Amino acid sequence: MKAEGHPDYHFVTVVMTDGTEYQTRSTYGSEGDRLVLDIDSSSHPAWTGSTQSIDRGGRVSRFKDKFKGFGV
Repeated sequence: MKAEGHPDYHFVTVVMTDGTEYQTRSTYGSEGDRLVLDIDSSSHPAWTGSTQSIDRGGRVSRFKDKFKGFGV
C-alpha cells in the first residue's frame, strides 16, 4: 500500500460553544491547532429543542428585510 494514501492524523483541541475543550485526532489543520465551534450539540436546535433563529452573517436580517412587506 502507498504511504501517501492515508491522511495525516494529529491531535487538535476542539473548543465547544460553552467553552469546554477536548482533544481529539483529526485531519483538520496541523498538530496542536484549535478548532473553535460556532454551533454544537449543546446549542443546536436539533438537540436542544428550542426554535430560536441565530443570525449568522446577517442572513436572517436580509431575509426579514426582503420579505417585510408580506402579511403573516
